[in-house]
Amino acid sequence: MNFQNILAKNFIPKEKFGQEKIQIYHFDLHRLKSPDELEDLGFEEIWGKTGVSIIEWWQIAKEDLNLLPLKIEVEFKTISEYERTIIIKSTDIENFVSLKNLWEHSI
Repeated sequence: MNFQNILAKNFIPKEKFGQEKIQIYHFDLHRLKSPDELEDLGFEEIWGKTGVSIIEWWQIAKEDLNLLPLKIEVEFKTISEYERTIIIKSTDIENFVSLKNLWEHSI
């Protein structure tokens, strides 16, 4: 995947990137007022498909996200101008093997 083609487009609520092996879906929920607006973004069309969904401002979709089989939280922290910390969390031990396989076969 050519990451140079992925731009930060905060005004676009849903964006799709991908290649033959894996699809990446980016959802920015910042401007949604209620969970009812998720349907307009095509959330239900994406669930169950092979791929990765990156969701910013996920709290509005909390109930829908609880139905997903594998959830990972990624947090970026700016330490200084030249230093960043990335924290990756998951409490989903049962699906760890699926995540590992996805990572190994898509990169």
